[in-house]
Amino acid sequence: MRESIDYPVINIALSMGAGDKGRLAVGSAGATPLIYDFSSHDELREIPEKAQHDISPVNNMYLSPLYRKNMVKVLSDKLISRI
Repeated sequence: MRESIDYPVINIALSMGAGDKGRLAVGSAGATPLIYDFSSHDELREIPEKAQHDISPVNNMYLSPLYRKNMVKVLSDKLISRI
């Protein structure tokens, strides 16, 4: 049995359907995941900054909420740049 806890920094998932429609999900950013729907690449590019503003990460002894707020934008931008 594990005796330690692993706290995720942030979880980001991107799903795209037909055309430019899709969803970006942000987990480990508060009590529940945040889901952002988009219908164009322009809307998708706006989501990282919006997510950075929207999340309410919990404070734990390993990572500060401010660090997680910064990382949600960094990791979302990085994921979006790969498509």
